[in-house]
Amino acid sequence: MALVSKSIPNFINGISQQPPSLRLDSQGEVQENGYSDIVEGLKKRPPTKFKRKLNTGSPTSNTYLTATELSTAHIHTYKRSATEQFTVILVPATPKLYVYDIEGRLRYESGVRSWNANGDELSANTDTTALSAYFGTSLNNQQVTATSVADYTFYVNKEKVVARDETSPDNVRPFEGLFYCKSANYSRSFKASVTDTSDVDVTNLVGFLKTKDGSSATEADTLRTGGIINYLSGIWIGEAAFYTTPKQYMGVSQFNNTNVTAWPSGYLRYAKYGLPFFSVSNYSTDFKISATDDDGGTNLFAHKDTVASFTTLPKFAQQDFTIQVVGDNQKKEDNFYVKYIGSDTAGSWTECPAPSRPNASQYHSFTSSTMPHTLVQNGDESFSFTTGAWDDRKAGDDDTNPFPSFVGGKINDVFFHRNRLGFLSDENVIFSEANGYFNFFRTTVRSLLDSAPIDVAVSQNEVSILKAAVPFQEQLLLFSEINQFTLSADQLLTPAEVSIDTSTNFECDLTAKPVGAGNSVFFSVQNGTFSGMREYYTTGDTEVKDANLITAHVPNYLAGSVKQMVASTNENLLLARTTTDAKELYVYKWYENETERLQSSWSKWKFDANIAHVAFNNEEIFIIFEDGRFESMTLTLDAQLLNTYPIHLDHLQKFTSGAPSMGYTDSNLVYFNSNGEEVTATTAGTFSVPVYGGIPYTFKYQVSEQVFKPAQGDASDIARFQLRNMSFTYNDTGTFTVTQTNGRRDPVSAVFTGRLLGSLNNQLGQAAVDNLGNFKVSVQSQASEAKIEITNASPLPSVFQKAEYEGFVSLRSTRI
Repeated sequence: MALVSKSIPNFINGISQQPPSLRLDSQGEVQENGYSDIVEGLKKRPPTKFKRKLNTGSPTSNTYLTATELSTAHIHTYKRSATEQFTVILVPATPKLYVYDIEGRLRYESGVRSWNANGDELSANTDTTALSAYFGTSLNNQQVTATSVADYTFYVNKEKVVARDETSPDNVRPFEGLFYCKSANYSRSFKASVTDTSDVDVTNLVGFLKTKDGSSATEADTLRTGGIINYLSGIWIGEAAFYTTPKQYMGVSQFNNTNVTAWPSGYLRYAKYGLPFFSVSNYSTDFKISATDDDGGTNLFAHKDTVASFTTLPKFAQQDFTIQVVGDNQKKEDNFYVKYIGSDTAGSWTECPAPSRPNASQYHSFTSSTMPHTLVQNGDESFSFTTGAWDDRKAGDDDTNPFPSFVGGKINDVFFHRNRLGFLSDENVIFSEANGYFNFFRTTVRSLLDSAPIDVAVSQNEVSILKAAVPFQEQLLLFSEINQFTLSADQLLTPAEVSIDTSTNFECDLTAKPVGAGNSVFFSVQNGTFSGMREYYTTGDTEVKDANLITAHVPNYLAGSVKQMVASTNENLLLARTTTDAKELYVYKWYENETERLQSSWSKWKFDANIAHVAFNNEEIFIIFEDGRFESMTLTLDAQLLNTYPIHLDHLQKFTSGAPSMGYTDSNLVYFNSNGEEVTATTAGTFSVPVYGGIPYTFKYQVSEQVFKPAQGDASDIARFQLRNMSFTYNDTGTFTVTQTNGRRDPVSAVFTGRLLGSLNNQLGQAAVDNLGNFKVSVQSQASEAKIEITNASPLPSVFQKAEYEGFVSLRSTRI
């Protein structure tokens, strides 16, 4: 029998469900309410600090959000700065919308009003109408998603089918044609005629004339283009003597700047004295127009429906006259529509959407009640919930500038990437115009601008309904339930350069949206009644994409489905909530040194109340409990607390004077002064030092079963390994208990009190927190049967660096 000893270098790698012989020395069997820190070691997690309960009605009311409301609510947190963060709570069953700031103060309630940070009343609102119309009352929190861009939070009802607005046609115009006289010459004939669609002249709508030969100096004035148009249109025939016979004008001999009632029924004319054009229109019957002159059509033009090119458009036209221009194939132009904006001769041609002609309606807008809605933070600190100012189509038609592919379908996710708002719908990714988050149409169809909206589908032989999108480095990572795709562009994200490639093929559970953290994206997978977690990453220069299963060593740890994940890149920390136990948070802590992962720690934090939501802000975690408590946890303890020691009580409140008045009630509430002495609620106010109130919680760590591993060779299962004792190295520790359990005898506990004879920290009237030391406990048990647990249920801290043990090994043979 040989006496051996070994060191456990640290406890920073959480737990493992592997056989003991395969585990790392730094892994344990159980870790609850511990925090694995690569600098300090394994320590009792920081406490949660109570801020306030979430009021409703007003910031000072005694009514609060209920457990029923918070357990079913969709909660979204967005951060404007380190000190300005807002939590938006949507209760779908009502529906009701609330906004709280970083201190938990009510800042907005739909159907009531907004308040500033001081609690002063701002504008009232009637936003419940828009909320009810969009969300209804039958949604659950998984059917809602949101993202925030600056002062706008975009909300999506995943069950709402997006529709275009067909209540009335857009850009309504009659059948219309225009005659334009560009130039004139002597002894030239001009003819303008209107026919029906069968080329039969319309009664009284044919005009013709011939200019004189110019033999007299007085005939120079007869070549005015406005005069020719005046006569042909019939609005002014006082210049009839200027033209030779035969001649004829349209309609009757009458000056009229509007319509001439003597024209055939339904036909309208727009003409003014001196203008070089006049137009003919009809709101029910289509027609044709034609114009001829003796110079081969270079003087008098007739325009209706289309023109051959933009350069052939008349210089002047009637206000809002609309016509289609045939695109230039050499410039790869589509056909486009233009409208004359301005009055008569003081206007210009502007690209416009297709007009609605009689019996040919065009629709260019969304049904706003089916589009994502917006929560807007206004300049006066108030909030408002609206349908969103979504842009109409400004150019083209359904062929050249179609509605985005989410119209007629449902939106599965909303995100922001490279200065564009994006939606996922079916197998498509749809981006807004660059820097135009409310525009999903091209602003021109003459050319494809780099800033134009993008609508692209994944290419896959399997049906891949996209459910989530996460910006990742310069790319966008897309998730379906069976695939992961990467959307990328060489330099700028433009319609011409965008591409989607399949990156990995891992089945995933998208109940919780994947989250990014630095160079990684975490997403969950289902493993029977348990969940797993994969970490998507791109390796170095090779750019090979993979998604390692980071729960491979704890396959049956995350019970149920993951319903929320949040990550902190500052702390290298991932928190996950599951559907099984709402009082638990699963914690993943990691650390990498260049390409090697030195820490991969899974553990759990247990609380005394159900958790509704968690969020990060730098080193601070914000937790909303279902009973309405809004609290925070600071991972890096502030200097003021470290001057004494951190009091480890959940729902912690600090009182510096008077009797403590807690913001909540709980039968387990206890009070401690800053010396670590427990006091009662009735006497707490008599102390001159700060008093802390809160709920105790227990730190637990079970050391992994120790296996005899010779210096050379693998672990031995044939040797008897008897543990003699184990010594724990600690620092900044007040108290803990080591319990050794063996199924053959009663548990044995050894308590470390922090009071060491001769220590400067061992002072009367003050809790002892020892800076550094070792605590040895006797085990005297076979290693395979020894269960060694460290617990700390006190408000005092405990930090563990490493451990060492001694044991006896009985091996009847020599290993070779």
